[in-house]
Amino acid sequence: MKGFEIQSNRFRKGNLEKLETVVSKEDSDYFGRDSLEKHENLKEFYEMRLSELSKTVASTVAALTDDQLLSTMLEEPTSRPFARHRVKEIIEECMENDREGLIKQLSEQLSVIEADYGNLEQEYSRVV
Repeated sequence: MKGFEIQSNRFRKGNLEKLETVVSKEDSDYFGRDSLEKHENLKEFYEMRLSELSKTVASTVAALTDDQLLSTMLEEPTSRPFARHRVKEIIEECMENDREGLIKQLSEQLSVIEADYGNLEQEYSRVV
């Protein structure tokens, strides 16, 4: 797994440098503060997704390694051809868990943002 982490960090660093060039600090004066904030949010989300994907790959490898059924299938010549299908099932399950986790996390963030927005609207209507 260490080799994967090194490659992942190299990939992350290269893509973040590319992302940095999309909106630089000087551009924020031209585009405004909102663009810089959007860029920072995008960068933060990108970092989170890379981290989560790395965790998903690690958990998938662990699931493949620890799966008793897969081990048995690989040991038996008659079931060995079907082991590929078992590997696919495990990978799909791990990826589905990752997607569900992301959906849950984004839903929670959206709820917080909506609540904050509602509070700001109420505060604004009191002031105006």
